[in-house]
Amino acid sequence: MNRGYLYLALTVACALLLFLTGNILLQIFLGWVVLSSLYFGIGYLWGRGEWLAKSREGRLPVSIKLALFPVMLGVYLYHKYARWRDPACPMHKIREGLWLGRRMTIDDRELLHEAQI
Repeated sequence: MNRGYLYLALTVACALLLFLTGNILLQIFLGWVVLSSLYFGIGYLWGRGEWLAKSREGRLPVSIKLALFPVMLGVYLYHKYARWRDPACPMHKIREGLWLGRRMTIDDRELLHEAQI
């Protein structure tokens, strides 16, 4: 399933909440979520990764990070939760040159270096 549909579903849900709430600060935040999730959704559906304006090193400019902050925060929190729920060790050596691992964290860099991967 294309992730674009998930982001568009988030867009619709937040747009509905936007019109149902009376709190102006919540409306502003929900409007921000709607715009950033719509941007991600259309980008995924149309296969437009270049819309994120990543540099050659794969880094996003600060302006893009700020504009897409609500969605990026949600993705970050999901991945933190998924790693927390994953009981697997970071890496298992299956045979020489073949490793199986879970989602890696920044703290797992040393393991990769020690295994010369």
